[in-house]
Amino acid sequence: MHSLGQRSQPGISQAGVAGRANHQLSDASVLDGALDLGGRPKRWSQPPEGRGGSQELLVGRRISGAFGPIAVQFRRIVQSNDMNPDPIAKARPSDEVGDRLRNWLRPLGTRARAHDQKADDRETKKRSVRHPLEPSSALVLVLVIGLGCGRPVAHDPDALVVMLPRDAEQLDPRFVGDPYGLRVSRLLFGSLVTIDPRTLEVIPDLAESVKASSPTHFEVRLRDGLRFSDGSPLDAQDVVATFQGVVDPKLRSRYAHTYRRIAEMRVSDPRTILFILHEPHATFLTDLELPIVRSQDAFRRIATPDDPFPVGAGPYRLVKREPGVLELSANPHWHRGTPKYPSLRLVVIRDDNTRALRMLAGQGDLAIASIPPLLLPMFREDPRFETRSAAGISTMYLGFQTTSPKLDDVRVRRAVGYAIDRELLVRAKYDGLARVTDSWIPHGHWADVDALPPRAFDPDQARSLLDAAGFPDPPGSEPRMRLVLRTTSERFRQSVARAIAAMLGDVGIEVDVRPSEAATLISDLNRGRFEITLLQVPEVIEPHVLSWFFDSSRIPGPQTEGANRWRYQNEELDRLFEVGRTQVEREQRLAAYEQVQSILARDIPVLPLWQPDTIAVVRRGSSFDVPRDGRFGTLAF
Repeated sequence: MHSLGQRSQPGISQAGVAGRANHQLSDASVLDGALDLGGRPKRWSQPPEGRGGSQELLVGRRISGAFGPIAVQFRRIVQSNDMNPDPIAKARPSDEVGDRLRNWLRPLGTRARAHDQKADDRETKKRSVRHPLEPSSALVLVLVIGLGCGRPVAHDPDALVVMLPRDAEQLDPRFVGDPYGLRVSRLLFGSLVTIDPRTLEVIPDLAESVKASSPTHFEVRLRDGLRFSDGSPLDAQDVVATFQGVVDPKLRSRYAHTYRRIAEMRVSDPRTILFILHEPHATFLTDLELPIVRSQDAFRRIATPDDPFPVGAGPYRLVKREPGVLELSANPHWHRGTPKYPSLRLVVIRDDNTRALRMLAGQGDLAIASIPPLLLPMFREDPRFETRSAAGISTMYLGFQTTSPKLDDVRVRRAVGYAIDRELLVRAKYDGLARVTDSWIPHGHWADVDALPPRAFDPDQARSLLDAAGFPDPPGSEPRMRLVLRTTSERFRQSVARAIAAMLGDVGIEVDVRPSEAATLISDLNRGRFEITLLQVPEVIEPHVLSWFFDSSRIPGPQTEGANRWRYQNEELDRLFEVGRTQVEREQRLAAYEQVQSILARDIPVLPLWQPDTIAVVRRGSSFDVPRDGRFGTLAF
């Protein structure tokens, strides 16, 4: 008998490590996640019979504000929300960091133009006044807010108040496509398996065990005595109905394609379901993270305005839903017992500064990944709060249009990598709370490759590569080349983009930073209407997700789906993705994904920059544990 989360063999069960391979949902400000990670649109060869043996997941026996007028001193640094924020603005940068960034930013007006030149010139003139580097010379803005004025809102005084930057747009887990809908829905619904928020390993949830007797046969054994939040029993029929409903054309779930790989489901008793796949798929274990609904709900939409309170089997049940506020209370029938925090109040405050002020005013207890790094010093200096962090699993990156005449030579893309001082940007923009990376695979993941040669900051090497690629440094003030950098309209993202533009300007690449609304940006990227772009991929914890972004068949078009916006094609890479998809033994998958990462590091269709930490601001003394994935699982267990 193995303890919770352990398996009798590491092959197929660990192949699905924390992936939610088909639930890689994007942040709304980025819109850069995969919705479907099915295989390539062609026939796959079957692996030899008998591979994989019998693997098993087994469950162990243990179950585990003050209101009133306040005066808040804001250093001028808080103006990170300006439409044209200074790229060097940060909390207490060292003299070295500030000096080096200023040296890059001086030529910003000539070599790295912002989209609005006049506005940029005005910013340049004001930088020395608006963004002093030391607190002693800081310009203090005193904001007096009468937070106690007006009638207090009635709610559970013992509820943990969690501040969110945006609403949960959808709570039906079969349709959820927004990040906070995904996070909240997982508090309301249980799945056969879930992802450990601390280790990123797949662990049982409603299932007691999952056994794979072959690469296409998975037997799921449910826990005894499962119930939904309304007290009704949860059994194998609810599981089968859920998986049948999600592929029903009439329901039109966004995840239907993922589960069409199931050929058959057999129920031998109320607690046992055998899943039979059409063909091997190594990530199927994480596909079992689909939340289970009642059989009577399986073929209809739930959590609608007419039926706003869905019934699930997660740690909480929804008791109040109105614009900007969700209230959750403990599900008395949850199989793990009482969640860590029995009552939650989720409050949406869209503006970063206002959200921080509300927290400081005592109106919030917790903010997960929703306080910008520039505002964290206010909480570090306040004895009522703590900042806690965990290594993150998202990656900020530059993407290249590899068919552009300026960028089709890999030497140019490598030059861009050498020209960017990523360590400096992590210190200046994230206060050190990020990790420089050369891969999209999170550090510490089983597929993380330590052997990848690090890409150092070397502007001289960048200039040499540009010379060799046919972009010599011309006499006078003319640049070697001009590029347009597309990014979202998010202000912090624009600030990072301008800092990168300044660094590229130092090696002779003039960059025009052009922000766009997310929908417009993604539409243009999908059509190939860009040169370089700054985006963030949210969570690559199942390595097969890389195929969505880099497989040759995933170039978006009228007849194809995918996020290979770089128009990158490599037959060897495509073959390796097939190995990673069809082979169930971890050793074989690891070998394939090591080669995948080496090829991507060599060809650089995208340039990974860093992986930001997941940062939480919590009330001092709280037992809250920061989840690596940025989700809300640690609120419950």
